Amino acid sequence: MIAEAVEPDHPAHDWAQQRLDSLTEELKTELVKERDRGRLRDGLDIDSTAQQIAAMVRGLQLHWLYRRRLPTDRFLSDFIDLIRADG
Repeated sequence: MIAEAVEPDHPAHDWAQQRLDSLTEELKTELVKERDRGRLRDGLDIDSTAQQIAAMVRGLQLHWLYRRRLPTDRFLSDFIDLIRADG
């Protein structure tokens, strides 16, 4: 439904936009917490990383619908490992 609601005149457009924005904002909040605890790599762009994770989650959800055995949790975990601070 989110893909269908891209057009501004679609009845679910506002709902879909809010849902996507909400996920990104929640991710930003959690990333800031992790950064402040020293758990993320120095210089990480919080906004960009939140968008990347949100896009990855949405994409992995779609892939999982076609391949139910796809280890989506591992793929997301591997990405999180890339942004974590060393040590």
